[in-house]
Amino acid sequence: MEKPNEVRVSDLTYIPYANGFLYLCQIKDLCTKKVVGWSIDTHMKTEMVLTALRNSVIRQKPKEGLIFHSDRGSQYASIDFREALTFHKMNQSMSRKGNCYDNAPAESFFSTLKREFTNHRRFKNLDEA
Repeated sequence: MEKPNEVRVSDLTYIPYANGFLYLCQIKDLCTKKVVGWSIDTHMKTEMVLTALRNSVIRQKPKEGLIFHSDRGSQYASIDFREALTFHKMNQSMSRKGNCYDNAPAESFFSTLKREFTNHRRFKNLDEA
């Protein structure tokens, strides 16, 4: 995209910690490549994705008609999440079934994060992460 605040991409990943895994949701502006919202928790429920969405809206008010792209995960396909996008006047876009390349910009963020930060440590708890 040519301008900031036109398209946001999002994805989830897991981060190992002492008691299993933590789950991180990030929302990134496709133009600026800046993370505009995120949430981390011990579960991958829709509420975690909604928290990241709320954080992104607070940090950078979306333009009406902003495209929100994600994979086809159940959190993004949920009624609650779709209603939140409608409330904020965002248009939902989802990757084609079975095509991880459609969400490569969001996935590449996690690749870098893991390579440069989380692969080299084991967090004790959620607060430390």
